[in-house]
Amino acid sequence: MCLASDSAPLPGHLFTRGFVQGRHSDISIQAFGNTYHLHRLLLDRTPFFSSALSEPWLESTAKELTLNPSDIDPNISQDSFELALKRLYGIVNTVDQDKEAMGLFATACWLEMTDLVDSAIDSLLREF
Repeated sequence: MCLASDSAPLPGHLFTRGFVQGRHSDISIQAFGNTYHLHRLLLDRTPFFSSALSEPWLESTAKELTLNPSDIDPNISQDSFELALKRLYGIVNTVDQDKEAMGLFATACWLEMTDLVDSAIDSLLREF
């Protein structure tokens, strides 16, 4: 019998095995010239991906999705996009979020991640 205390904490496991290693990925996202091997179940936490990866859209069964976030808003950077993805996998890095506050705000608005919008606003307010 395996006890919960014998296994890695869930956020660390999701981040390392899921986000970093892409284990058991069921969708690849192409953005900023990179391929991100991600998981629909975790992407479903955002209204943007929940809608985009559901019926009736063609993407609902796609194995790969190409996004051009900086075409949506030039403030969306690769770093802010990756910080938003990391948040979906349970990792919050406030130091990096503070450095990318404007881009993170734009990314969070685009992905409709209200908790991340609030965090980005807090970071922006700390700058002033």
